[in-house]
Amino acid sequence: MTHTQGWFAFLSGGVLIVALLGAITVLEDREEAERMRNPAYAARKRAEQAEEERRAREERERQAEAERQAAARAEQEKREAAARADRERREADARAERERIEAQARADPQQKLSIESFVWRRRPEGVILLADFTLRNENDFPVSDIAIGCKLYGDDWSEIDDAMTTLSAVVPAHSSSDFNGVHMGLFPEGRVRVRCQVLTAVAR
Repeated sequence: MTHTQGWFAFLSGGVLIVALLGAITVLEDREEAERMRNPAYAARKRAEQAEEERRAREERERQAEAERQAAARAEQEKREAAARADRERREADARAERERIEAQARADPQQKLSIESFVWRRRPEGVILLADFTLRNENDFPVSDIAIGCKLYGDDWSEIDDAMTTLSAVVPAHSSSDFNGVHMGLFPEGRVRVRCQVLTAVAR
C-alpha cells in the first residue's frame, strides 16, 4: 500500500465513523421523541428539567447574594476606614492643639497667675513694705520663681516708685498659696497706694 492509499483509507474510515455517530444521534432523537409521546415519561422529563432550572436559579441567586454581601462588607469596611482616619485626624489635631497651648502656657506661665486678697502694711519702723496676699495658679503645671512687681502711687495716682520681689516657693497646678509678710522693699514716706501684679514665673 502506498502512502496516498494509506491516507485515503484513514480518511474513509473517519468519514464512516462520523456517519455512524450521526446515525446514532438521529436514532436516539427518534427514540426520545417516541418516549416523549408517553405522558408519564414526558411529565417526568418536564419535572427533571424544572428541577434543573430551579437549582440553576437558586445557584444564581446564591451567587448574587454572596456578591451583594461581599459588596456590602467592602462598603462597610470603606466607611469604617474613613471614620477611623477622620477620628485619628481629629485626635491628632486636638493633641497638637493641646501641645501648642501647653507650650504657650509654659513659655508665659504668668498669664494664668493672679494675686488675690492683697493687703500691704509698713513695718513698725515705717520704711519697709510688707505684703500679705494669695497667689492663684490656673496653669496645668506647678510654677516657682514668681516675680511680683508693685507700683506705688500718691493720693493723686501719680507714680512714686516701684518695688519687686521673687518668690522661690512652688505653687501647685490649679491651686492657691498664701504668702504673708512678704518683703517688698523700701517704702516712701507719706500716704501711698499700691498695685501689684505677677511679672514672670518659671514652669515646673
